[in-house]
Amino acid sequence: MVEGEITRLLSEQDYTSKDLWQQVKPTVRSVERDDGVLIFDYTIQEKAWTDENELMC
Repeated sequence: MVEGEITRLLSEQDYTSKDLWQQVKPTVRSVERDDGVLIFDYTIQEKAWTDENELMC
């Protein structure tokens, strides 16, 4: 899936944490380990055509 497809998918409806879990659960369960951790990175990659604003600075 490419960036534009993800953006369109996410804009189609309001998703909840339950929706997210249903999507990722099979993948998480396939790599799950007792000593593992899950890290979310909310980093926004800078792009030449993106202007700074209050959210992205």
